[in-house]
Amino acid sequence: MMKKVCWVLLIILCMVLIGCRSQNNDKPKKEYAPPKERVTVVMGTDVYKRTGPGTNFQPNGFYQHGDRVTIVDSSDPNWVQVENADKSKSWIMYEYLAQYIYGQDKSTPETIILPRRCLGEAMVDILKCEVFPKAEIQLYKYADVSSEIVGTLAAEKKYPVVDYEIHTSLGNEVSFKNKKVRLLAYLGEGIYAYYANGLTHKGDFGTNKLDDGSKAADWIKVKTETGEGWFRYIDHVKDLHAGKPYGIWFPKEK
Repeated sequence: MMKKVCWVLLIILCMVLIGCRSQNNDKPKKEYAPPKERVTVVMGTDVYKRTGPGTNFQPNGFYQHGDRVTIVDSSDPNWVQVENADKSKSWIMYEYLAQYIYGQDKSTPETIILPRRCLGEAMVDILKCEVFPKAEIQLYKYADVSSEIVGTLAAEKKYPVVDYEIHTSLGNEVSFKNKKVRLLAYLGEGIYAYYANGLTHKGDFGTNKLDDGSKAADWIKVKTETGEGWFRYIDHVKDLHAGKPYGIWFPKEK
């Protein structure tokens, strides 16, 4: 009789364990938002198409403002291999490329990533810098807070910057050269990036007092021992502006 009771209890215990495991397996896994649709557009007139990543490679044509391309190889920090509308491939300087990110509304970009050429030398030079945070910083897989967290920057440790983007949105509507445009970001000395006729432009508005109304955000990509990841600068201003040695600095020359 005792043996029978033990067997019954063992069977019940197994059923409970199987049930628990089944319930755990049934729990929906957290899914992260994939990168949204990006359209890459040339911002510049008579921009060289080149046969390789450098000015020492021969030009084989020109891009015009508004030409759409598809990024094929972005491993070089300054040059990008792209596929053109006719399926041919060329190389172009990364600083000439703007990117439009679309959500459900395909007629108007949700976010615009300004080309480095808009940002001036100071922003391009950030690629030569190192990040030294006062506190831990979480890293995202993409420059998007809804993407997967892929790592962490430890406090008081140096990490090299490998990429940089300014994400902005369509801001206030103003008049410029007798037409209505949407401001994107103030670039300094009266120069603004703006959006008109479906494209990004840069122009001298003659004043630095316009309220652009956009929501610009700086994203920085760094390299760690285990990989690479992005963080949004505005989320960590306090830790990166806590006084020396914290912040984003040029590495000391050896």
